[in-house]
Amino acid sequence: MRRNGASLRVLYLEHSDGGVMGGSLTGLQHFLRGLDRRYIDPVVVLYEEKSLQTELAQSGIPVRVFRKRRRGRSHPLQNVEAYQRLRKRNGVGDLLRALRVLRLFLLETLPATFSLVRLLKEEKPDLVHLCNGFNANLDAIVAAWLTRIPCVCHVKGFEKYSWLSRLFARTVGVGICMTAAVRQRCEQQRINAKRMTVIYDGLDVEGFRPTRDYFAVRSELGIPLEVPLVGIVGNIQRWKGQAVVLEAVREVRSVMPEIRCLIVGGVHRGGAEYAQELYRYVEEHGLNNNVIFTGFRNDIEDVVSTMDVIIHASINPEPFGRVILEGMALGKPVIATDIGGVPEFVQHGVTGQLVPPRDPKALADAIVELLRDRLRRDRLGNNGRLAVLQRFTVQRHVQEVCNAYTHLGFSGPDLHSPVGKQISQIHLADKNL
Repeated sequence: MRRNGASLRVLYLEHSDGGVMGGSLTGLQHFLRGLDRRYIDPVVVLYEEKSLQTELAQSGIPVRVFRKRRRGRSHPLQNVEAYQRLRKRNGVGDLLRALRVLRLFLLETLPATFSLVRLLKEEKPDLVHLCNGFNANLDAIVAAWLTRIPCVCHVKGFEKYSWLSRLFARTVGVGICMTAAVRQRCEQQRINAKRMTVIYDGLDVEGFRPTRDYFAVRSELGIPLEVPLVGIVGNIQRWKGQAVVLEAVREVRSVMPEIRCLIVGGVHRGGAEYAQELYRYVEEHGLNNNVIFTGFRNDIEDVVSTMDVIIHASINPEPFGRVILEGMALGKPVIATDIGGVPEFVQHGVTGQLVPPRDPKALADAIVELLRDRLRRDRLGNNGRLAVLQRFTVQRHVQEVCNAYTHLGFSGPDLHSPVGKQISQIHLADKNL
């Protein structure tokens, strides 16, 4: 992309915290890999140190870490009985919530905004791309508005929006929703940028390949080759549903005593107590020989390639579910919960298996069914991989995001560029299917 004949300088701001690499940041990682750097000159701003920084530095992408001073969400009146009674009166609760939002804006968001204004003036981007939605990025939305820099806001979650988020969302040039379900939630809560669009995330399929031998990985994990292996990938947080997986494994064990399950992912800063609950459940139900907590892994491709079935078990609506795409890209059959944006790209019985959330019995039945039917596993895995290649490549994702940039007055990439050629080939392939 170009502005006045030069490459477009885009500042990508990633607000996610918790001390782990989540789906939002992984999505940004793949997106940046797919950029044609002749047309876009990226700079990344993180809100905390991340392991991704090394890769970005090696690829020549500048990274800054922005330290935001956060204030506690609790206050002394929360434990006062009279205050709790007052909150329940008609209209009073809404007023108090509005005042709390204003207080947080004045004491936390606004100071961060002024710091970001200084940062934007130093970096001088042509465009600001915010990666975490209207609530988390409110400080940056206001900063972009104050500096009159065009702004794109990427919405990657189901949130409850405040009146201030609704107000400032109107200043955003383009709101990118990662699924139609996310866009519907925005519409329901009257959150609208000047333009709203749906763009599915993409996966760097060529870069997401196992680098280690299947047998070596299983050997390292202490899992015999003939043993059926399932797994869930994701940071340990309650809403990700690892507890449901453990209950399902306990059910499966009654008919498949040799079953093994990998719980792959680091413990989110807010999930420490939940992690202890998971460890206790394993101990109390004698699952030590069936369940392995791997912790954070930077070789997800290798680990997933050893699984017979990959599980997605979120108990709350999942905006997208990037790990589902990763499993599909490796040709693995996926079992996923039938909520949020997941049914938009997992077709039950064709590219994966859908089960109700919070239902360990249904999950256990689906696991047993797939583990007993190799042909069905292969069919779902092959269909899933084909779906990723058709609809979820990083090249298509980059092109669609660049198209969104054009609505802010920037010209798109030349079709003779590497990105343009790849997109043209993808569209031609789609027409031939």
